[in-house]
Amino acid sequence: MASYSTRMHPVGWIIFALCALSVLWLAFYLTMHVAALVFGALIYFVPAIIAYGRSHRQRLAILALNALTGWTFLGWIGSLVWACTSDVEP
Repeated sequence: MASYSTRMHPVGWIIFALCALSVLWLAFYLTMHVAALVFGALIYFVPAIIAYGRSHRQRLAILALNALTGWTFLGWIGSLVWACTSDVEP
């Protein structure tokens, strides 16, 4: 009767360790990218967030301007200035 060893070969441990490290690296990499996307979206929509927080009368138009032209620096600044104007609901 043949006897089989249950011990892993040293090369097997190296392969196992490399696979585990690659999975951990991938999880970290994806987590950081998701966090960066969320943070970027929050920064991108700061004018709309300010408009909604201040109950601006034109908050929907500010959101539309921010969403459509916010990728240009001028569109983002314009929507931010508009969101900070005093046209708020009482």
